[in-house]
Amino acid sequence: MSPVSERDTDYYQDYQYDVTQAKRETDKIFKVIINKIENQEKFASIDNEILRDPLYYSIFRRKFTSLFGACFFNAKVYVDVDGRFHICHLMNDKFSYGNIDEGLNFKKMQNILENYIALNKKYCLECNLKFLCERCYVQFAKAGKFEMDRKFCRAIKRSIIPRLKRYIQLKEKGFM
Repeated sequence: MSPVSERDTDYYQDYQYDVTQAKRETDKIFKVIINKIENQEKFASIDNEILRDPLYYSIFRRKFTSLFGACFFNAKVYVDVDGRFHICHLMNDKFSYGNIDEGLNFKKMQNILENYIALNKKYCLECNLKFLCERCYVQFAKAGKFEMDRKFCRAIKRSIIPRLKRYIQLKEKGFM
């Protein structure tokens, strides 16, 4: 469960989002799931979705690569209505790397990767949370180039401790 990203949207101008209330509601839902685990009750399909936190997968990573959280070009392709190829649906207005008429532009693909990796090496290589971060291209994509988004980094850093606590609770219950 995540709030709508504040990037490229005016959603929060129309809809208020109380972060504290959202955390309380998330904690309530998590307690219900923990009770189900303790009582060996059957899960609803939504329960599994709630527990599908990318952080849990990050814990098992063994070494740092500059593309953590980011898809390679073969992971998915998004084709817009004009036939242009993009990394994914979240990047549909940025960094086109080919189209259905001309095919893939490998030079553009190489530039996208090199620029993204350079940003990660500059800002993420020494970060204590680099193995737990879910960064992807979209968090740093701005007007045709990648730029550091400190707001994103602060939000990730704030979210890690509560999510690790949930992971530990699940592990202690034998669920993970």
